[in-house]
Amino acid sequence: MKEYRHSGQELEANTFASELLMPKFMLNQKALRDEPSWSVIHEMSTQFSVAPITATIRYAELAPHPVMAVFSDGRNVHWWRENRARMGGLWLESKQQISDQAFVFHEAIEASGETGMQQVPWDAWFPHIEAREDEELWEFCARLDDKGTMLSMLWIPSRS
Repeated sequence: MKEYRHSGQELEANTFASELLMPKFMLNQKALRDEPSWSVIHEMSTQFSVAPITATIRYAELAPHPVMAVFSDGRNVHWWRENRARMGGLWLESKQQISDQAFVFHEAIEASGETGMQQVPWDAWFPHIEAREDEELWEFCARLDDKGTMLSMLWIPSRS
């Protein structure tokens, strides 16, 4: 609950739901340790009978990986949650435009249904932050609803 950061009511409600409905002690710790994937999010969503957005928030907060969950329309970032302890201060601009180099940019248009992790250029998401020499950026994305809400999970393996 301490992660509100003066956010909108819907985000606060999703954060509250994720903590209430998916207590840390009940989560599958092995699944949290697995590499980030849509199947892990889907498993959590199914196990706890919560929306994928709720499972995604919880995963981003608790996974032992440097991950960031980004919610967008495929063109602009709406909001995001990260594993703050592991992301090393990375952030996105408010209402940041999404580069056409990002996986979600194309998935929002083409809707191939591909949810596997793909490597993307660093500046597809972080043009305002210079990457370290050894950093790679990986992304998977999925459509969350019929209104065009897209989830992108960003992962930086070198920060693990």
